[in-house]
Amino acid sequence: MTRTDGPEDLLVLARQCRLDEDAERRLEIALQSSRELELLYEAGVGFDAEASLLPGDETRSSALVARTLEVLDAANSAPRAALTRRTKYALLAARSVAASLAVGILCCVALASAWDYAEAHFMAKHADAPEQVLKHAEPKTTARADSTTTAPSATES
Repeated sequence: MTRTDGPEDLLVLARQCRLDEDAERRLEIALQSSRELELLYEAGVGFDAEASLLPGDETRSSALVARTLEVLDAANSAPRAALTRRTKYALLAARSVAASLAVGILCCVALASAWDYAEAHFMAKHADAPEQVLKHAEPKTTARADSTTTAPSATES
């Protein structure tokens, strides 16, 4: 342990019971000065208590890694089964559907973006006349509805 080791290194060495007196003093000062370091140390101690290694764990894990690599190597070296005509068409159909869906989503996003741009451009152009904007937004009345409400004239009788 060197004098330049950081407080995080002291936390690890303390959990492994590998601190000398000077390092223990530095650890105590660091723990008292930083609540974060104190919580990290407590979490590390708790983790060590729950997940302690047993003798032989390292050999078991290395054997597991070796078997996994063997399976992966065997799968990569084995020849791939030839795709049937039906599987090829199914893959082609799935790719076509996925491409169509992607194009449709892209078109929807482009349309929404264009709509927002046009709306902002229109509002910026007509910001000085908000009543005209509201007039365009109101539904128009038809002339037929107005003519049915008038009284009959004298010439019609």
